[in-house]
Amino acid sequence: MCGAFNSPRVKRCFFCEVERASGGFTLVEVMVVILSVGILSAAALPLYLGFTHDAKLAEAKALGGSILTALSGCAQVKGAGNNCVMSEIQTRVGLTSPQGFTYDNRWKVHTAQLSVSTDTPPILNGTISISGVAQNAANLVALSFFINASGVTLRCGTTGNNPPSTSTAGEAC
Repeated sequence: MCGAFNSPRVKRCFFCEVERASGGFTLVEVMVVILSVGILSAAALPLYLGFTHDAKLAEAKALGGSILTALSGCAQVKGAGNNCVMSEIQTRVGLTSPQGFTYDNRWKVHTAQLSVSTDTPPILNGTISISGVAQNAANLVALSFFINASGVTLRCGTTGNNPPSTSTAGEAC
């Protein structure tokens, strides 16, 4: 094909000198791809970390909800003027040790207690505190349920694995 472009007037054929194998990528093309992947991953990583934190928080909320349900059932059976504590419901909610760890050791239940007043109508009062176990991928997640006459207040810890100790500590979650 290069012969067709060679004429007595043209001393060199541009296409003939630039012939190369067309099976690879140039360094510039590879660098553009690496740069694009780097930019996309820099944008995606914070989103991913936010989603994983939200998933851990949802798991802790589900555990707290099942503990609240079990405590409510226990308190209903015992009647007004009584209370229920974690040791009475631990097998119903998947706590395998008296220290309050879940079967997979991802969560620790620090406090789980609910009392019923003798008022008419009865008033529930109690606290449920849960935190992630640092060695098992649920670290930096801690929350507390505060049960009183006005309902249930859910508060999240802002730093570390310390659940909020009052209904005004931490942040809403």
